[in-house]
Amino acid sequence: MESLRSIIASMEKGEYLASIDIQDAYLHIPIAPAHQRFLIFAIDQDHYQFVALPFGLTTAPRVFTKVMAATMDVLHSRGIVVFPYLDDLLIKAPTFKDCELSVSITIDTLSRMGWPSGKFTLHWEGPVIDDVSLVEYSGVPFIIVGRQVLGCHFGKDRAAAQKRPAEFTSQTEIAYCPLVKRRRFIMQNTKKMNCPAKIYIYHIMKFPDFQIKKKSKWQMKLASQKIKDSLDTTMELIHSYIILFPLFSHHKNHPVEAEETLTKERVDPRIIKKITELFESGVSKRRDIKILLDHFVRFELFVGQDIPVNSRRRFFPSLKDINNITRRGTSKRKSPAVDQNTETHLLT
Repeated sequence: MESLRSIIASMEKGEYLASIDIQDAYLHIPIAPAHQRFLIFAIDQDHYQFVALPFGLTTAPRVFTKVMAATMDVLHSRGIVVFPYLDDLLIKAPTFKDCELSVSITIDTLSRMGWPSGKFTLHWEGPVIDDVSLVEYSGVPFIIVGRQVLGCHFGKDRAAAQKRPAEFTSQTEIAYCPLVKRRRFIMQNTKKMNCPAKIYIYHIMKFPDFQIKKKSKWQMKLASQKIKDSLDTTMELIHSYIILFPLFSHHKNHPVEAEETLTKERVDPRIIKKITELFESGVSKRRDIKILLDHFVRFELFVGQDIPVNSRRRFFPSLKDINNITRRGTSKRKSPAVDQNTETHLLT
């Protein structure tokens, strides 16, 4: 077995590397029927026995390494420089094209020798995201090598679970220890606004040598079979990266226009007043308040004028903004000064 030191020592500057992971590798090595009785385990009243090499067995790594040695001999005889470590393979080549060819030959060899190989789906167009096709049909088949999705920085608060224990501890210390200094109360402890906008990045690899002229199922099936039969030969491959950016309308609960993105807008005082009026009149559900606010902005505040985009927080506050404003109103009701003023007003 190769060591990390020997692999690093064999590398030269400018070489390309690729890695292959054999999925469920141990489970593809059968156990002799006479030895399967030694691998029995029970769950409740049911008994099971392994018919393949299980994970966790002390001798499993050595057995798997000895079996893989035969596969490595075949790859080395075909000129592939590969370093195995259990079910992981590291392939080395002097150029990018040679590395691609070595990966194709390795996957094909593993598949022919009975090892599981990564299956890929051949595409002719798409994928379709938000009614937009990333790749239009051109007759050239391609596969999706990788995909990454990036969220808006005003999107979902993914650290909310980590913040809860600290917030609970802080509140507990304040409640039970009078010596702890009371901290400033923050209505919203994050800049996240649950914006659903996303950026999609796709890495695709095209096969221009197998372009079809007519869009038919038969032509597609024939081209797909030709690609599989040609994996161990030299073929032209074109790598492309496709990025789909969200529209302004996909952003919610925060400003997106150039002159507004430098700072987060405050909610308009007229909107705050309207929210307070609705809440005091008995409208307690935040979503109902948001619907009534939308009607107020469109048909009262900006009647006969250009209506601002609904991503502007100033005129279309989020549910969290509405919740914060109504909570301030509730806190104001509980204030002793307010109660004293109310009593004085009632007595006079």
